Amino acid sequence: MLRPGFLSLLTSVLGSSLLAQTPDTLRDTSAVRLPAVEVIGTVEGLTRVPGSGVVLSRSALRDARPVTLTEVLRKAPGLNVRDEEGLGLRPNIGIRGLSPTRSTTVLLLEDGIPFTLAPYGDNASYYHPSLERFDRIEVLKGSGQILFGPRTIGGVINYVTPAIPARPTGHVELTGGGRGYVSGRVRFGGSWGGAGLLVDVGRKQADGARENVGSRLLDGTIKTSLAIGERHSLVLKGGLHRERSRVTYSGLTESEWMTNPYQNPFRNDSMLLDRVGFAATHRADLARPLTLTTAAYAYGITRHWWRQSSSSAAWPPSAARSSRQAWRTAWPSV
Repeated sequence: MLRPGFLSLLTSVLGSSLLAQTPDTLRDTSAVRLPAVEVIGTVEGLTRVPGSGVVLSRSALRDARPVTLTEVLRKAPGLNVRDEEGLGLRPNIGIRGLSPTRSTTVLLLEDGIPFTLAPYGDNASYYHPSLERFDRIEVLKGSGQILFGPRTIGGVINYVTPAIPARPTGHVELTGGGRGYVSGRVRFGGSWGGAGLLVDVGRKQADGARENVGSRLLDGTIKTSLAIGERHSLVLKGGLHRERSRVTYSGLTESEWMTNPYQNPFRNDSMLLDRVGFAATHRADLARPLTLTTAAYAYGITRHWWRQSSSSAAWPPSAARSSRQAWRTAWPSV
């Protein structure tokens, strides 16, 4: 069980040319300009960034109809992405030959803000937001990533959420498949006067490829924007993520695999995770071409990971009963 909390403040003074708008904002005048900490901004921004990088646009995230984030990240050169449970809940990302295990050598950001359990301590990515939440992905490799925080040995990956639309707009998406796969998302947003609102709620579940394996997820995000005069703007963002998964680290012996390659004798293994996060980002347009962007954020995570021993003699019956009871109680509650 792990109960870390995190609070931090980011402040940066940047040239306006480096804090560019998203490509969709440049093309669509109906999008509201938001104060955001961006890694690259646009493809043209790469010419001013040390090292190399790539921007995976909205079309890259939608046109191929990817099921998991792993499929999308493999489109970026230099990334080695290893899946773990089939839904991309905890992708293992390595850049330029570094170990991908738990993405510990890569700084993972959402709208410029770290979201791993403890980015300044244990950077392991036991939590990862859903692919459907994002509008585009920025990947930066090279010396330029040192600007954005700790754990940047391999690089920086910044997931950018959609901008708040200027006109009220809604979106509903539902996808289904084999092995109990269902993914649904509802998004609504708009702007009224100098204020904007975007609500995004998603649900995903699947049974997995083996027996006694499956996941259920629920995540929601609410984002509001407020224009304060001509030079200042403020965005407030809150999010909730809830996961109830039956997952296991353990594999099969050769004899077990020959008997049934799809079996999973570790029926007590489970991951129960809850995350609540808040962020506030303020942007001030100073004397051109300077802007000041300040982001304050906090989040709390509760994680229970039950893992059954591969030896029945080493697994106390009381612990086994406790694990089963916790799982049976939590599984229907997502």
